[in-house]
Amino acid sequence: MTRHAIVERLDAHGPGKLPRINGELTFSAPWEATVFALAVALSDAGRFGLHEFHQLLIGEIQEWERQAQPAGGLDYYQRWLAALEHVLCRRGLLTRAELQTRAAVLVAHDQHR
Repeated sequence: MTRHAIVERLDAHGPGKLPRINGELTFSAPWEATVFALAVALSDAGRFGLHEFHQLLIGEIQEWERQAQPAGGLDYYQRWLAALEHVLCRRGLLTRAELQTRAAVLVAHDQHR
């Protein structure tokens, strides 16, 4: 499945809809584009199904809606990242411990800039 086809399938109406401005995908920070591309590439490579990921993304958004919502509103790509982490762990591609270790390394790297 091509990137365009994947984006079209994810771009349905409802909670999982991709953020757009004037028809273009929007990202507030470079990490958002990176995590978006990573999920699309892994799905395209057959590491997990797009439907499975999309359902996890919708679940993450719905969970956010059930909790006390921050004043700033939904951070779509935080939910996207959480869904990606869930599918990676579910598929055995990474463990929670590995995710935590990698996140700590990235935080340490950012603090030393």
